[in-house]
Amino acid sequence: MSPPLRKLIISLVIILVVSSSSVCNAFGLTPNVHVQVTNDLGSGLDLTLHCKSGDDDLCPHVVPFRESYVFHFRESVMGRTLFFCTMAWKEELHRFDVYKQYRDDDKCGYWFNLVLSSNLYS
Repeated sequence: MSPPLRKLIISLVIILVVSSSSVCNAFGLTPNVHVQVTNDLGSGLDLTLHCKSGDDDLCPHVVPFRESYVFHFRESVMGRTLFFCTMAWKEELHRFDVYKQYRDDDKCGYWFNLVLSSNLYS
């Protein structure tokens, strides 16, 4: 490999690493993100959960009291991953952005544990 070509390749790798939001993304290794939503709303209260991104619809799930729903995904290399969930119980209906890549992307691999408690909404 000629010295100018080697210099160009090294420069491109350095630019890729510096411009990426994380070293993982720089090498095409978008991290796995794990989200766990736990129902602690109260005995007898089911949580209906419907999570989506721009690419994936995880369909509605009913989470009984003291149980959890877990899902996994990989971030977009473009830095635009957004997962939001609609959560319903009793007469309540709420929508949460459970993962925003530009907000939450700060290391290689994540585990988000969300606990819905009746203490928050009483």
